[in-house]
Amino acid sequence: MTPKRKIGITCYPTYGGSGVVATELGIELAARGHEVHFITSSAPFRLNGREANIHFHEVDVFRYPLFEHPPYDLALATRMAEVAEFYSLDLLHVHYAIPHSLSALLARQMLETQQDAARRRYLPFITTLHGTDITLVGLDRSYLPITQFGIEQSDGVTAISNYLRERTREAFNIQGEIEVIRNFVNCDVYVRVPTKVAAMRPRYASGEEKLLVHLSNFRPVKRILDVVEVFARVAKALPARLMMIGDGPDRSAAEHLAVRLGVADRSDADAIGDGVVWPGRAGGDGLLRAFDRDRCRWRFRADRRRPQRATLPTGRRGGYGQRRHRPAARRRPSPNDVRSRPQERQRPILLQPDYSAV
Repeated sequence: MTPKRKIGITCYPTYGGSGVVATELGIELAARGHEVHFITSSAPFRLNGREANIHFHEVDVFRYPLFEHPPYDLALATRMAEVAEFYSLDLLHVHYAIPHSLSALLARQMLETQQDAARRRYLPFITTLHGTDITLVGLDRSYLPITQFGIEQSDGVTAISNYLRERTREAFNIQGEIEVIRNFVNCDVYVRVPTKVAAMRPRYASGEEKLLVHLSNFRPVKRILDVVEVFARVAKALPARLMMIGDGPDRSAAEHLAVRLGVADRSDADAIGDGVVWPGRAGGDGLLRAFDRDRCRWRFRADRRRPQRATLPTGRRGGYGQRRHRPAARRRPSPNDVRSRPQERQRPILLQPDYSAV
């Protein structure tokens, strides 16, 4: 039986996929009896404040006229060390090497070198890599040494896809183990219910219209301008509407492009769709694998020039072109499994091994 642990989790608490995965992971770990502490700049948007065994610790960044940019990474390291000592955390789990792994490293060193020898201890931390770690170095090579250092100093490293693991090894010359733990989704919760679709879909599209959906944090790497251009061509060929779910720096540009292409009147905020459009440059492998085609009934359209093309449906029932992990909802639950208890059925389900056993 896995011992109950006290785990600190740090992520960007915004609408990005990494924040969603980190939050859902924390909720699931808390449901299994672990004590979870989110150490972030603001409360992750997926938390509703009513989850048991979950605590939130805000990172307050000090603003002073001398500092042109507030030192968030230093404030985070200080908060990590404070929470770890006060609540006796067993480990930290940080999402993104920059800057979170460096902050965790500073927190570990602070606890190791305290003046009171009796209070000194080693605080391990695990780093989960997402696509931005690679993208950042691609945009500015000056980040390569510090990113490499943060990864190498981690006690454990995970990546959300095989592609990202290999790209990390190539870009940073990482020799240590990088375990692939893909993004996940609870297909008992996120399932297409025909009665709800019949009741809600008319709000967004008529019966003869196809409904396409794109969801992301609207950063340039997600290529939402390409989504709008593709949709404009689709709209010329057949009746269709596009749902853009999310927010981010490219939202305004996408809205202006939709107006210029004459499809602004066919764009809405959210929907129940017929398919997902994913043209992103990185991270698609983990995202597409997070959806079970048979349970959630999604049809994917991705950029076939990119590495995530291997995750597209192959035509075989349940196949994605590579070996897929069997959804946890189809496993035979054990008596001690939180998913077998009726009152816990809405908890997120992990499709990968529990990292708390590290």
